[in-house]
Parts: sequence; C-alpha cells; structure tokens
Amino acid sequence: MFIHHMCTLMLMSFSWGGNMIRVGTLVLVIHDAVDYWMEAAKMAKYCRLHRLCDILFGIFTVMWFITRLVLFPYRQVQKDDRSDSDEGLSEDGAFGDPDKVQNAKKKHANNFVKHRNNKT
Repeated sequence: MFIHHMCTLMLMSFSWGGNMIRVGTLVLVIHDAVDYWMEAAKMAKYCRLHRLCDILFGIFTVMWFITRLVLFPYRQVQKDDRSDSDEGLSEDGAFGDPDKVQNAKKKHANNFVKHRNNKT
C-alpha cells in the first residue's frame, strides 16, 4: 500500500509539474469518488455488520467500474475529439509552439468576426 501511495504522489506531482493539471486533477477526482464506499464497507466490517458490508462493497465495485472503465475513458475521448479546434494549445490548454498559437489566435478571431457578422 505504501508503494501505491508513493506512485500516486509521483503521478500527481509529474502531471502538475508537466503542466497537465486537467488530466492529473481528473485522475485524482475519479479515484477519490469511490474511496468513501470502500471506507464505509471497512467500517461496517469492523462493526461486524456483514450484510451492510456486502452491500457497501457491492456499491463500491459498481462505482469503481463506472469511474475507471466508463467515465474516465469517456472524458478522455471527449477531450481528444475537441483537440482539433484547439490548434496551438497543448493537451491541458497551456500555450505550445508560438507559431501555432499565433495561427490559432488568427483563426479564432476570424471565426468570431464571421459569427458576429452573421448575427446582424
């Protein structure tokens, strides 16, 4: 368990240090979402409430499946689908290559002007 926590701290540190804050925060939130159910199941086990423990562990298992194998990949795929429109920006929205950033600014400014002209 110690190694697990050390790896988690390293992954969080590297994601934040590598300017990938969105991905690091998403992983942290998704992993924390199921901790409550596991801790509740442990407390029920310590209190010798085996039926409640089984129910809470079942909820934990379902939530674990949803957050790790459904929600996280869905959010990543959704982010990747939008990445084509964010030219010049890195994965987490930070600025990348200056030439790409300049081209992206021009493209978005032109789109804004076109959109504004279409309203009138």
